[in-house]
Amino acid sequence: MHQFYLTHKIERVNTIRSEMCDMEAKLLNPIVSSLSESISMFTGVGPEKESVNLLNDSVPSNTDTHVFIGITGDLYGTVLLSAKKENALKLASSMAGMELSDFDDISISALKELCNMVVGGAVTRYSQMGLDSEITPPTFLEGNNLNIRASYPLVSVNFTLSDINFYINLSVKQKKSKTVLVVDDATFVRKQVVDVLSQDDYHIVGECQNGLECIEFIKKSGQPDIVLLDITMPEMDGLQTLEQLKKDYPHLKVVMVTALGQQETMQKATTLGADGYVVKPFEKERLLDVLKKV
Repeated sequence: MHQFYLTHKIERVNTIRSEMCDMEAKLLNPIVSSLSESISMFTGVGPEKESVNLLNDSVPSNTDTHVFIGITGDLYGTVLLSAKKENALKLASSMAGMELSDFDDISISALKELCNMVVGGAVTRYSQMGLDSEITPPTFLEGNNLNIRASYPLVSVNFTLSDINFYINLSVKQKKSKTVLVVDDATFVRKQVVDVLSQDDYHIVGECQNGLECIEFIKKSGQPDIVLLDITMPEMDGLQTLEQLKKDYPHLKVVMVTALGQQETMQKATTLGADGYVVKPFEKERLLDVLKKV
């Protein structure tokens, strides 16, 4: 029991470390590069990256001033610039070119502009990586041990600039396209479906001609998000396939493809657990609407 717990814990730690490395390599580096450029513009000196830490949903407890920006699009999540009040004011003073002793319109505006520049520069870099995103207007927040809704993992990078200590807290994920397996004995129907879904936020993982191929595909390649399943097929029809899929993979989403006049068959499919249906010939908007709902 203890050995299992220890092994599981080690595996989880290794997984977290792997996630953290992926985050730093792909999503964090554009933020860090943009931060260095932005601060160098105002101070002539780039900040030093001191440490990178993986956190829970709370930002570092030794900070009490934050500027928050949301990211939406191919990436989604949050970016926070965090510091102690005195360090935040030093940053704002460097930007404004004057001594700022408390939070007012000038100091808060400077901090917001810094965060805008950092995240905006990162979004430009993300775009060069093929990830198109937009940012929300910055929000100024105060409070110790601020809790945020994190798109796990939350990575916190500690920076120093002369005697100024501050953090960038990044909780951003890449949006995952839904995976679809298309099952239909008609080649032209499969092509029609693939053409429509490939233009939207879907990734076609495979095409099968009948239920037997579908079952084998999932056994070998893994469970997709959605199976688009024709009813009338040779060897193993859609209803038989649906029944087997729901038995083996209860949470798998299955959308049935039916022809006009098959209402009785569709009622049986619903009883067997079908998550939706579309009627041939396809209407593009109807197909997309059904898949989005499941």
